[in-house]
Amino acid sequence: RFSHCFLRMLLTRHRTLFTRSILISTAVVLLGACAVGDRTNAPETGLSHDTHAASTEEQRFNAEVERIGERMRAACVSPKYKPYFAKTACLPAGITDVMMRDRTKITAAQKKAAQDVFDLMHTLSEEMRSFMISTGQPDLIEQAEASRREVDPLIENLQKALLAGRITWGEYNTQRRTLWLRESGEEAKTQEEVTRN
Repeated sequence: RFSHCFLRMLLTRHRTLFTRSILISTAVVLLGACAVGDRTNAPETGLSHDTHAASTEEQRFNAEVERIGERMRAACVSPKYKPYFAKTACLPAGITDVMMRDRTKITAAQKKAAQDVFDLMHTLSEEMRSFMISTGQPDLIEQAEASRREVDPLIENLQKALLAGRITWGEYNTQRRTLWLRESGEEAKTQEEVTRN
């Protein structure tokens, strides 16, 4: 489950670290290798100064993150997308050294599955952005708009290169992992260390 980690990343007091890239076509939002921790230690959200209002807004936010996360988790194990996930990890933190050394190019079956995954991720990212904008919170609105403006083109270029056969699976996996680490900052580095240990 992803909601606690995602909420922590979005609403930390150090939000400016994530302003440019709160969504990386689900690399952070949906594929951030997060797990729900002890809710009693959850950080202040900053969504509202009113404790009850903050709690209500946080619950609403958590519910939306969980809804989107459920759809992504289902995709990761769906037979429909198996040709794609046989070559890359569901979570960027799960990309292995073997995956990054893969010199094969995408096949027709993998291409179909990859395009479907990319379409789904884009849809889920847009749903999350729309929700963030609907909160009326300036920081969340800016994060949603910045991710669409600055991160989406990077993701789309990487996806297009894979689909066109211009790069190998290893190059795709390496760039996907690097982009996730760069855009999600220290949170991703910490989560990657936990995943690899």
